Amino acid sequence: MNLTSIRSMEAAVVRHYAESVFLGNVIREDGSGYARVIDLGSGAGFPGVPVAVVLPEATVTLVEANHRKAAFLKESTRALPNIEVLARRSEEVNGLWDWLVSRAVRTDEVVEAAVRLAFRIGLLTAPASLSEAVKGVRWRAPIQLPWSAAVVVVGDVPRET
Repeated sequence: MNLTSIRSMEAAVVRHYAESVFLGNVIREDGSGYARVIDLGSGAGFPGVPVAVVLPEATVTLVEANHRKAAFLKESTRALPNIEVLARRSEEVNGLWDWLVSRAVRTDEVVEAAVRLAFRIGLLTAPASLSEAVKGVRWRAPIQLPWSAAVVVVGDVPRET
C-alpha cells in the first residue's frame, strides 16, 4: 500500500517531516495551550507524528478512516506514548481538542470539522486553497515556509461561552 505519493527521500524529508515539524513549532510558539491535538486524515502520520515528537507533553490523536493505514499508524507509533490512533471518519469523531492539525487536501471539510472539534486549527496547505478556508474561523496571516510554496495557516475557532 502506498502511504504517500512522494518517492524521493529528500522530497519526503522536506515535504512531510520538515513541514510537520515547522507546524509543531508554530503551535508551541503560539502560547495558547496544546495539551490535546487531533490530526484529521493522518494517512502516513503527517503532520501528527512529527507534531507529537515536537510536543511530547501533548496527547496527539491521529484520525484515519482507511483501516489499513490506521493499522500502520498504530503499529508504527507503539513506542510513542503520547499518540493514540482512531480508525474512523472525522464525522464519527466526538470530543474537543485544543488544536486540530491537518495537511489540508480538502480545506473546507477540515474547517467544518475544526468548528465542531477544536479551539484552534493549524493547516499545512497551498496558498491557493486559503480562499476556501474562511468560514467559521478567525484566521491569522499565513506563514510562508522558507523552503516551499506551502504555508502554515492558523486560526481560532469561536466558541460560545
